[in-house]
Amino acid sequence: MLKLKRLARKAAQKILCVEKFKDTSVRGQFELELNNSFQMFPNMEENENGTNQTTSWSVHKNAFVKAVEVTIRGTKKERWISDDT
Repeated sequence: MLKLKRLARKAAQKILCVEKFKDTSVRGQFELELNNSFQMFPNMEENENGTNQTTSWSVHKNAFVKAVEVTIRGTKKERWISDDT
């Protein structure tokens, strides 16, 4: 009998209301958070064979996502269909 390996499920992506970035105060707060997070890593130099690219990408991605979550504070979009319609 053949046994199949069960694959792990990926975590669901968070849905954020990015329309809040139209407000200049929210956009300014986001830029400040992003700049502060990048100041923590001033000496990210690439190795000779380019092995630091993956690490650099993950650091930049995590900094960006964290800045978005702090700025928007995890609010979700409103349902576009309500129970009344």
